[in-house]
Amino acid sequence: MESFLQNESETTKQDNNSLLTFPQQIYFDLAFSADKVSYHNFQAQKTIGRTIFNGKKMTLKDFEINTFNGKVKVNSSLTQRENEQFDINCQATLENIDISQLFYAFDNFKQNQLTNKNIRGIANSNIDFKAIMQNNIKLLENSIQSSININIKNGELLHFKPLESLSKFVALDELQNIKFATLNTTIQISDRKITIPTIDIKNNVLNLTLYGNQTFDNEIDYHISLYLSELLSKKFKNKKQQNEDFGDVVEENSNKLRLNIMAIGTLDNPKFRLDK
Repeated sequence: MESFLQNESETTKQDNNSLLTFPQQIYFDLAFSADKVSYHNFQAQKTIGRTIFNGKKMTLKDFEINTFNGKVKVNSSLTQRENEQFDINCQATLENIDISQLFYAFDNFKQNQLTNKNIRGIANSNIDFKAIMQNNIKLLENSIQSSININIKNGELLHFKPLESLSKFVALDELQNIKFATLNTTIQISDRKITIPTIDIKNNVLNLTLYGNQTFDNEIDYHISLYLSELLSKKFKNKKQQNEDFGDVVEENSNKLRLNIMAIGTLDNPKFRLDK
């Protein structure tokens, strides 16, 4: 497969007018299976599925593949529009997927903020994805609509640089290895923006509540709420004075005090400040 796709890529480079189009005179219904599939860093076993093509639409049905120590199930379709663009619809289920292996296989999704060296854990997820693709195989970012329900078990964040700016509140060495037992959330993607609803993250460093969003340009607007009692215990251990590092706090109905922080700027250079 790697050899075939590499040859196709070379052909495309030689012919700049080579664009994706569906041949109208071909129809097929193809069932397939493979004991092993490999492409660059991607490795998989026991692949089965069915592809149906009717000249205007290609459908992938009941596709299953064992990979990343788990299983992926996919149903999707690619439909050609009158303007030679394509509608993509995809529903996928991930079962017991090793996150670090996933990031490595897909080259960290072409970003360097969160890589396979920074994240560990086992993920289960249901994904609903829609977008418009141009005939040069590029997605129209404004068209991407996705809902991702995800559960991560035994998760770890290792040496994640955006968290280093929180060292004003927690010792830096503690932030270099954050472990959490479970994390559940539903991420929404729309209008070039990734939105995370309010979630509670219980971990070995500092339990917190978080919500917010970031754009495809890595601009962030996150809101973090911390229990002051936990934060003070960390500060006293580090022999730092409370008045230097904390501003106003808000009292909840439970009589527990919280410190509310906002993170703005970019993932490359996040700025933390009190959230009024």
